[in-house]
Amino acid sequence: MDFATDLPWPFCLTWCDDIDVTTLVSALRAVPTDDDEEGRAAIVAPPRNGWTEILELTASGFSLTAQIIALSQNSRRVLTVFWDIDGNNSVTYAVGGRILVRFMPVMFDPITAMFNVNDPSHRQGLAPDAIDPHLEGLVFESGSLVRHQSGDTPGEESNDGIPVREVWQESCVRIGERLTGNPFDLNRFFQPDVRLLRIDYDALYEEYGDPYCES
Repeated sequence: MDFATDLPWPFCLTWCDDIDVTTLVSALRAVPTDDDEEGRAAIVAPPRNGWTEILELTASGFSLTAQIIALSQNSRRVLTVFWDIDGNNSVTYAVGGRILVRFMPVMFDPITAMFNVNDPSHRQGLAPDAIDPHLEGLVFESGSLVRHQSGDTPGEESNDGIPVREVWQESCVRIGERLTGNPFDLNRFFQPDVRLLRIDYDALYEEYGDPYCES
């Protein structure tokens, strides 16, 4: 896979362990559907090695925290990587309804670029170092504006000719691969055996609110 061109914007990929379809539908306040002409349904791929993957191509940060908390109830582990066309992005890991780690893998402005995700003290969550073993060797853009100067937009080439989004997006997906032991394959979400869900984002937000992160 060419991570510089193949991954869409916006993009939200979630891995959740030890969850069946019935529980998944209930947790997300979702309704199964066979009709997705607008392309707004969440796509659920068949489980692999105890992990279920959920892809949302119209993702919004509006209820993202609520979704993660809902899915991670009852000691389940959840990892979500997210980005949108406005430059919002995050990696979040939760267990048992509690966010352990959250950080932005790429920073697009001088204010936030002072943070370095390689330093646990610059992350949010109850256990900022919880996924450190899965971050080893991965490259993120946080802490540097060298690869995204004024005038660049996601997907364009930076000063050194390297696509701005390629490295950090690939690193985000690698975290999920390492955590689950399953190689990522975007094509899995476009096979006949997937399930389509219409998530009630408003209901999730109303129930869980948006407690961005405990610290």
